[in-house]
Amino acid sequence: MTTSEHGNELSGFCDTLDWARVYDDFAKAYPENQLNMCSIRDAVMRIHTVIDETLMRDAPEITGLKTKREVIEKGLRLLIELSRQELIRQYRGKLNWEGDLDCMRVDDD
Repeated sequence: MTTSEHGNELSGFCDTLDWARVYDDFAKAYPENQLNMCSIRDAVMRIHTVIDETLMRDAPEITGLKTKREVIEKGLRLLIELSRQELIRQYRGKLNWEGDLDCMRVDDD
């Protein structure tokens, strides 16, 4: 049964599950699939939030993305990428490198 098939019967259902118990029960019943259960449990997250109407209208038009989900996922991926770049920038000018760039630029062919 899914929410789309049965209205809001499952609304909030996953939020109330004791995932540790579900995982333990699954692991006992299917020990060979423990990793899969972990992947399934963590693969999807459903959230409800208020997002600026203008952002949600303009983002698909500018990016060509088709759905709100694509827009949000793309934005989150970009945020993660930029944050990782910022973490790397803290090392700028602080790492020592020894080498010969002229030697590295010579074509061996």
